[in-house]
Amino acid sequence: MSEYLDNRAHRVRTLKSIIRQLHAGSSPEEVQTQLKEIVKACDHTEIAQMESELIDEGMDPKEIMSMCDLHAKLVSEILVDAPPLDATTIDEENQDPGAISLTTLNTPPQQPSPTSPKQFGCADHHANAAQNPLANVDLKPGHPIDTFTRENNALAEHIAQINTHVKTLATPNQLLDEAKVARYQARLLLNELMDIDKHYDRKENLLFSVLERHGITGPSTVMWGIDDQIREQLKLTQERFPTEKSSPADWQAYAQNTLTPAFDSVTSMIFKEQHILLPMAYKTLTDIEWAEIFEQSPIFGWCLVDPQEGYIPPKHTPTAATSNIPSNMPLDITSSESTDTPSSNNQKQRGDGDEHIMFATGHLTLDQLKLIFSTLPVDLTYVDADDRVRFFSEGPKRVFHRPKAVIGRLVQHCHPPGSVHIVDQILEDFKSGKQSLAEFWINMKGEFIHIRYYALRNEDGQYQGTLEVTQNLTHERALEGDRRLLQYD
Repeated sequence: MSEYLDNRAHRVRTLKSIIRQLHAGSSPEEVQTQLKEIVKACDHTEIAQMESELIDEGMDPKEIMSMCDLHAKLVSEILVDAPPLDATTIDEENQDPGAISLTTLNTPPQQPSPTSPKQFGCADHHANAAQNPLANVDLKPGHPIDTFTRENNALAEHIAQINTHVKTLATPNQLLDEAKVARYQARLLLNELMDIDKHYDRKENLLFSVLERHGITGPSTVMWGIDDQIREQLKLTQERFPTEKSSPADWQAYAQNTLTPAFDSVTSMIFKEQHILLPMAYKTLTDIEWAEIFEQSPIFGWCLVDPQEGYIPPKHTPTAATSNIPSNMPLDITSSESTDTPSSNNQKQRGDGDEHIMFATGHLTLDQLKLIFSTLPVDLTYVDADDRVRFFSEGPKRVFHRPKAVIGRLVQHCHPPGSVHIVDQILEDFKSGKQSLAEFWINMKGEFIHIRYYALRNEDGQYQGTLEVTQNLTHERALEGDRRLLQYD
């Protein structure tokens, strides 16, 4: 089987064959010998490429997600034994990782230790390099990778502390005062752990967006779905949290049936991020793209820890930021004034130093138009006829965060996998002319949110895109009677 050693494509094909055998019902023992030989020459990008190609060839991402545990048992040694990254290996390899998925490992070979919260981190240079792909990477404090890593360390530490307190509560004959303190601390830490949503939001909306420029679409296809599963699991830890009157047996059941599955999933995701996602992103993204992620991260906030100081993003212009984007993906997440060619019905004129946009009912300067969009009590998002996000308004109280990184991104990649089928249905109905309006309303954190999607068509009835209009109607729904006199709130 020496052909594996010098042929990346052959290794990927063989890995796909092995995984297909597993999905078809073969036992791990049947493929173990073949797998042990091939993993000696593999790295994490080949495992990820294998899964991505399976998706491209028609395998349902949900099927891959359902088999994560089995994959993990067979290929975890690939990542654990892989050499750490450094600047030299990045320059030498210079290879396109392809469209990469990140579901390969669901269970890390080693759980985080509460006494070693940085075992996953690139900041811990004393960690075992064989288990830390970023051990030799010199990152300034505050770099997005550094912040993601510190957050993962904090998540692992929180999990360890919660487990300690729950273990106390599950032990019979505890003193009442000790049990009260343990329950209070467990609840407090668990509430803080819900900050993980900020970590996942930044990953999904910023990191995934930029990776897609390089053809790496697997994370937003599969990994986002796993994130959503973790969100649901953590929600259950809140809903099922035992009461003050719960017995040690109740706490044992809670730990076994609710906490452990959720914490195993979080720990597994930490491992995948540190061993696959972040090393792969480090090898792929440019300094300018990391700067873009850094600049837009505050929109979503931080998970458990604040970014450190030290990283200074390089100065960049729209041209520099998009120089390496494929020609068929004209993305630009840096604001710039439009240079579109004027049309007969919507002309731009220059006068008195200001750019004017002419409409049938009047004209506005670009600054005036920006003020109108930022003042309207609705959030607007425009998706073009090719399903790419091209514009969103920036009001002071947006209902849903929109980082500039979504500009140019396929709208399907801006939604969790569980709701993509709804997006596709709306777009299909709009394009076919079957429908022109889709309307939803949800109750979110005690507020009533109204969401409408409008099909945009030109004078000939041709589909030109979709406009999303989102509005918080909580105040309007509470209004009663009349107000006919001037009164300021």
